[in-house]
Order: sequence, then structure tokens, then C-alpha cells
Amino acid sequence: FKMPVLMLILITVLNDGTLISVAYDHVVPSHQPEKWNLKVLWCVSTVLASIACLSSLLLLWAALDSGNPGSIFSKFGLPFIEYPQIITMIYLKVSISDFLTLFSARTHNGFFWSDRPSPLLAGAALVSLGISTLVACIWGDGVIDGLRVKGLTLDKSYTLWPLWVWIYCIIWWFIQDACKVVTYYLLRKYNIFHINTSKMVNVRGAATFNENPLARASAGAVEGKLAEMKVERALESVTRVARRSNEPGLRRVSQDLTLVRNSIKLARASMGSTGKAAAAADVEAQPADAEMVRIQQTIAQMERAVAAAPAEDRVEIQKNLDELRAAADRMAHVSKLAQG
Repeated sequence: FKMPVLMLILITVLNDGTLISVAYDHVVPSHQPEKWNLKVLWCVSTVLASIACLSSLLLLWAALDSGNPGSIFSKFGLPFIEYPQIITMIYLKVSISDFLTLFSARTHNGFFWSDRPSPLLAGAALVSLGISTLVACIWGDGVIDGLRVKGLTLDKSYTLWPLWVWIYCIIWWFIQDACKVVTYYLLRKYNIFHINTSKMVNVRGAATFNENPLARASAGAVEGKLAEMKVERALESVTRVARRSNEPGLRRVSQDLTLVRNSIKLARASMGSTGKAAAAADVEAQPADAEMVRIQQTIAQMERAVAAAPAEDRVEIQKNLDELRAAADRMAHVSKLAQG
């Protein structure tokens, strides 16, 4: 099977035009320094490409077999399709699959609909898909690169081939996206290619905390700063409400938050596992897990004390405390990984 070079060029040009618009896509910024995990990218891209390739080969085989009485096409009530139109059909299929694969590849934490694309990206994709479909429909009957090519709607006896190609591509798009989600699930469940720890180790070229002496200190600094930021937000919210309501329970919560902030500094220094890290933080290093237990206990006491806050302020305070608990849980998880 061969496809004219002109068709391949059209696929490339239209696809590149859509890829350029990815620069203006919606992005959720990472809380950690960005770091490439090329093995994970290679694994996921292989899954996506394999599904797209398999679907193209299956369509090509079914189209070439359409003249046989027991073919898949005949079972679905589809007529025989001649070879010049098969070339155009595969062009349209590859073109559609390329664009749909882009929307599947851009989401890493769920299905393609979990993160809506920017209007510019969606618009560029719609224009490119529209052009590809229109070209496949009205391509003239002629010879290109020694191959006879014919548009999918030029045969007046049956003009629904573009619709069937679209339905076929969308079905395989859902299969492809489901395979991507399963792949990420397995990678994260078994920490394949250090997908869970690689990003926490904020040292280039290191995937585990034992590969570089600076890895633990770096992780402790990043996670500690994130937790401290959550503490500052919660402290500001509680202090503002305590001053306005003059509630003794909220004042104690404000004092407890100060203790949590100090405990986070101790835990951060302990994660560095060196005396120099502790000295830099102006604290005496203590076991990180003991500090994390103290933080969790203090947060639990604070959440019970929030009930004393006015109803109109309780939601805001609870939200800040929930974010603080999540940051503390993550810090405890990183500390556990760092200690091996």
C-alpha cells in the first residue's frame, strides 16, 4: 500500500499548524519543578502510536477485503470500495487520528475530557479537521505519484464514506484514550520508571533519593516551602477571623498554626539528613516522621476548634486547613520515600 507524497505533506502541514497552537493551551502549573521522565513519555507515546497504527491497518485490511461476500464491510451493509478511494480513505483516517491523538496525549491524569482545551487549540483543530475532511471528499479523480486517487464523495452511488471514517476514528479514539489511562494507572501503581518519585527528586538526572546526596535536602526544601505557604494562608485567615470575633478558641488555633510552621521547618531540616541543612534552617534536626506526626495531631486539634468560628467564616477556614492537611500528607509521603 502506498500513499501519495502530497497527501503526507497535507497531513504534516495541517498537523503542525495545530501543534503550534498547543503553546496557547490551558495548563495547570506543577507545584514541583518540572522534570522530564523520558522513559514514561516513551512508554505512553508507544501505547498511543500503537493503537493509532493498529486501527489504520485494520481499516486498510477491511477496505481491501470489501469485495469478498463475507467481509466486515458487507456485514455492516457497506458496499465495495475501489482502490483509488481506499487511498483517500486511509488519508482521512490518518489525518483524523493524528488530531484526536493530540487531545488524548495532552491529559496525563485522566481521560481527554478531564481538561478542556483552550479556544485557540480547539479552533485550530476544528479548522484542520474540516480541511482534511473536505479534501478527502472532493479530491479529484486523477493520478498522483503514479497512483490513481479519487475523492470519497465522487462516486454518486455511495457518498457516506467520510461519515463512516469519522465514526470509526472516534470509536478508536475512546479505546486509545482508555489504554492511555490504564497505562498511567499501572505506571503509578507499581512506580514503573520511578514515575512517582522522579518528580519529587528535584535533582536533574536522578530518579531516586539515593542517587544524589542533594536529593533529600532538595525535596525537603520544596515540600517544606509548599507546606509553609499553606500554613501562612491558614494563619492569615484564622487571625483575621479571631480579631473580628474575639473568640478565644480561634486565638489558640492561631497559636497552634505558629507551632505547625515551626514543626514544618524541623521536618524540612530532618529530611535533608545532614547537620548543615539543620544549621541553615537555624533549628535542631529531629526525626522527620516524629515532626510529621506532631503536625497531623495539631491540624486535627485545629479542625475541631474551627467549630467555634462564625458560620460565614467557617468555610474559608476549613478550606485552608484542608489544603494544609493535604500538603502535610504529601510532605509525610515524600519524607517516607526519602528515608527509603
